[in-house]
Amino acid sequence: MASQQREDEPEAFRKALRQLLADELPAEIAARGLQGFHPMRQDIAAWQKILARRGWGASMWPVEFGGTGWSIRRQHEFEEACFLAGAPPQHFQSLRLVAPVVYTYCAPAQRERFLPPILNGEEFWAQGFSEPGAGSDLAALRTRAVRDGSDWVINGQKLWTSDAHFCDWVILLARTNLEVKPQRGISFLAVRLDSPGVTVRPVPGIDGACSLNEVFFEDVRAPAENLLGEQDAGWGHAKFLLGHERANTAEIPRLKRGVARIKSLAARPRPGARAPLAREPSFAFRLAEVEVDLIALQSTVWRVIDEEAAGMPSDITPSVMKIRGAELLQRINLLQVESLAEHALPFYPEPDDRTGPLPGPDYAAGAMADLLYRRAATVFGGSNEIQRNLIARNLLKG
Repeated sequence: MASQQREDEPEAFRKALRQLLADELPAEIAARGLQGFHPMRQDIAAWQKILARRGWGASMWPVEFGGTGWSIRRQHEFEEACFLAGAPPQHFQSLRLVAPVVYTYCAPAQRERFLPPILNGEEFWAQGFSEPGAGSDLAALRTRAVRDGSDWVINGQKLWTSDAHFCDWVILLARTNLEVKPQRGISFLAVRLDSPGVTVRPVPGIDGACSLNEVFFEDVRAPAENLLGEQDAGWGHAKFLLGHERANTAEIPRLKRGVARIKSLAARPRPGARAPLAREPSFAFRLAEVEVDLIALQSTVWRVIDEEAAGMPSDITPSVMKIRGAELLQRINLLQVESLAEHALPFYPEPDDRTGPLPGPDYAAGAMADLLYRRAATVFGGSNEIQRNLIARNLLKG
C-alpha cells in the first residue's frame, strides 16, 4: 500500500508523489492555490478525498488511526511538495489540532465517530479558544458549560475563530468548574456549529475576506458524550494542542513559495526602467537576506525534527520557530508587493467572489490580500510577545 512506503526508499516515494501531483491535483485547484488567497472548503475537501483514497490523507497521524506511519522528515517533504505544487493546505485545525486531541485523550467510541470524517474530508472543525479579553491568555476565558442531566449547557462567546463559517464542528474550551484555579476548571467539548443557540458571525478582514468569525453560544446543549478527554483537564489538553500549532507555524513551504514568487515577479521587465527589479542592488540584497534567514529557519526545523524523533523535544524551540517564521513571512510578503509595483494596488476578489474579469494581470492576484492578512501572523497562534515571555521563562527558570 502506498501509505506503507518504506522510509529507505526516498526516490520511489518522491516519484510516486510527483506522479500523484501530476495526475490527480486538479489544475484549477492548483491555480487558485498558487495565488495566495484563502483556500475554499470545496478545494480542501476535494484534495483531502484524493489523498485519503491514496492512503496519504493524514501523514501526521499514527497508523492505527489511519495515518501513514511516516517519519516527521517524510511528512515535511510531502507537505512541502504539495504546497509548492499549488495544492490547498490540508485543513490544519481538523487534522493537526483536533485529531491529535481525539486520538490521544478520547474514548474509542469518540475516535470512531470523529476521526474517519476528518480523514475523508467530510467534516471540518474550528478551534474555539480565543475570546474578547482572553486571547493569548486562555486562563481568562469566560465561556461556561454547566451539566444539566445528559447535556452540557453552554453560554459564552468566541472570537477570531478561523473557518467557523464553513466548519461543521467546533472544539470548544469552556469553564466547567468555578471552585478551582482558573487553569484547572476548563474542559474540552465538541459542539455542532448548526446547533440551536449557536450564531456564527463572520468578521470582515482588511484583506477583503471573511476567514475569521465571532461565535456566540446561547443556552447551547451538547450531549454529555461530547466531552473530549477528562472533565476539568482541558488546560493540559490545550497545551498539548498548542504545541502542535506552534511547531508548525514556521511554515517553511509557504515561505519557500513566497521567495519563488518574488523571484518570478522581480525578473519581469518594468516599463520605464532599464532593468528588472531583481537587478537593483538594494532589492537583491534584501531578497538575499530573506533567503539566508529562510535557510537558517529550515535548518532549525530539521534540528527540531531530529530532536523529536530522538524523543528529546525542546520546550522553547516551537516558540522560536513561531516568532521567526511569522516575522519572515511578513518580510517576504512585503517584497512580493514591492515586486508588483502598481499592480499591487487594485482589489482582487477572492476566487469564490469573482463575477467578472480581474482588474490586473493574473500573476498579481492574491499578493496584497496575503500581505494584509499575514500582518496578524505575529499575533495568531499566541502573539510573538507572549512567545518571547515563554522563552525567557523557560531559560531563566533554572
